[in-house]
Amino acid sequence: MSPEVWRNVPYDEKSDMWALGVVLYEMAALRHPFEARSERCLSHKVIQGDLDPLPSGFSADITSMVRLLLDKVWPPRLSPPAALPSPPPLSY
Repeated sequence: MSPEVWRNVPYDEKSDMWALGVVLYEMAALRHPFEARSERCLSHKVIQGDLDPLPSGFSADITSMVRLLLDKVWPPRLSPPAALPSPPPLSY
């Protein structure tokens, strides 16, 4: 769940972009971006943006995109059109 959902505030499609960031992170790192033993600890980590970097070896493009998708602050987080750069594809 995105930080907005944990905070119980209104959210929009950028919350979906957060979910995409989680999936991309998991595919790249082969682990969850936020690990916790309880739901309360998990919500704290998500809200604080307590995120380990991706493993080394990924391009700056991929690393940057994951960081932007998982930005804990709603306004700078990538929107759906911004997540599809022109021209694709990104290097990996």
